[in-house]
Amino acid sequence: MSVANTEFKKRVMRRIYIISVLRQVFHPVVLKSAMLAVFVLTTSVLVSIPNVIENMPIFTDLGASLRFILRAFVQTETLVQIFSLGSMLLMAWLIKDALKSFSFSGHHKSLAL
Repeated sequence: MSVANTEFKKRVMRRIYIISVLRQVFHPVVLKSAMLAVFVLTTSVLVSIPNVIENMPIFTDLGASLRFILRAFVQTETLVQIFSLGSMLLMAWLIKDALKSFSFSGHHKSLAL
C-alpha cells in the first residue's frame, strides 16, 4: 500500500468517525435529554428546593400535596413556571419516545445511539 493510499484511507476514516460522533451528539434523545438537564438545573437554581420540601405537606395526603404544588406553581415567577412546564413536557416527550421504541408485540427497536 502506498503512502498516498494510506493518507487517503486515514482521511476517509477520520471523516467517517467525525460523522459518526456528530450523529450521536445530535441524536434527538441526546438533545432532548440535554435540554431537560438545562431546564431542571435552571429551575433548581431559581427555586430553593430545601425550603419547598420543608413546607410541603405529608406526601401521603394526596389532596394537600396537589393543592400545595398547584399553589406553589401559580405563585412563583413566570420564568420558573416556563422552565417547570418545559421540564414536564420534555420528560413526557422522552417517555413517549421510549415507549414508542418498544413494541408490546414482542418486537423492540434498540434505543442505542
